[in-house]
Amino acid sequence: MSTKSVKMLQVVSGWQAVELILKCVFVGIWQIIQIAVKKLWKGHRRKSNNATPVELAVDASIGTHCYIKIMGVKYHYVETGPKAGRIVLILGDAPDTGNLWCPNWTNVVRRLAETGHHVITLDLRGTGGSEGGWRRELSPPRVVEELSSLLEALGASQHRPAVVIGFGIGGMLTW
Repeated sequence: MSTKSVKMLQVVSGWQAVELILKCVFVGIWQIIQIAVKKLWKGHRRKSNNATPVELAVDASIGTHCYIKIMGVKYHYVETGPKAGRIVLILGDAPDTGNLWCPNWTNVVRRLAETGHHVITLDLRGTGGSEGGWRRELSPPRVVEELSSLLEALGASQHRPAVVIGFGIGGMLTW
């Protein structure tokens, strides 16, 4: 060791060493608590707050705003076209709401409705008027199961199949 490095090191007594170790342990525990609280709080923030105004996916001029509870989750969707028509479910990209993607899709929704299709434009979980959830509840297999239950509740079956159109995350869920 050089003389310079020896001057920088300080010899501490046994109690001072114990004190330093305890401080390091305390700081480590404090950091673990902060990380745990942030993770829990992040999941908490995903829940929908009904007191805040909701940004809905599609303007009311092209359909009827509806809500449905599937597997304990409240979904918002817009119905357009005759209920007897073939069901077309449109899934957008999360976390975008209809204000970002709706202007391009409004004409598509109107044309599908004019040709006799029953168009359902859905807000995915945690977007628009649909509830959020804990991160583990937002896994693609769970969401696909919810969407399957949603289609059944809206009347889709083997004898009345539905068409599902998606883009972005909605496209991944349709795949």
